[in-house]
Amino acid sequence: VLRGLLADHEEEVAERLEALEVLARRLGVPLKVGRTQPEVDHLWHIRHAASPVIAARAEQGLVSMQFIEDSVVPDGCLSRYLVGLDGILANEGTDAVVFGHAGDGNVHVNPLVDVGRPDWRERVGRILERTVDLVASLGGTLSGEHGDGRIRAPFHERVFGSDAASAFRAVKARLDPSGFLNPGVVVPGVDHDPLLGLTPRRRIR
Repeated sequence: VLRGLLADHEEEVAERLEALEVLARRLGVPLKVGRTQPEVDHLWHIRHAASPVIAARAEQGLVSMQFIEDSVVPDGCLSRYLVGLDGILANEGTDAVVFGHAGDGNVHVNPLVDVGRPDWRERVGRILERTVDLVASLGGTLSGEHGDGRIRAPFHERVFGSDAASAFRAVKARLDPSGFLNPGVVVPGVDHDPLLGLTPRRRIR
């Protein structure tokens, strides 16, 4: 089905690809394009290498933690998001593996946290807070695929605005007045700590 859809828009795809290559050359950015099946397979191999890379870094004492993993920004703001994110991570002395769906403004960010440092949890908290501010300033959302859960719940008002946050609370109160169902998910509880229960887990190859 996908190949059929691409075939229906082959000329448009070719034009956009050419424009992308022109832009990459102008910016001096390396660009790898898959036109043949072996080239496409090679690109997919690079994408699938993300998890082994993360596992290898874990062997060096760095643990991947998905606390800012799935933010999305308008596609015209992606470069600003990545530059801002790089600054946030660098300021905390933290590296990350970044991969995903850049075409729709959605990239996966796996910070590699040095859990041997006594202040690693404070560093994670600062990275989370500053990334939320960055995403909100760009008109983005904190999760494109994986849900907001407990980690992102306290930041809904900052990202979506007070009206939306009030609506979330109203729906929760009507459907679950006792707060029994998944407490802290989407609608944060009192004194909600988004990093409560965050435990380093090394990824196995």
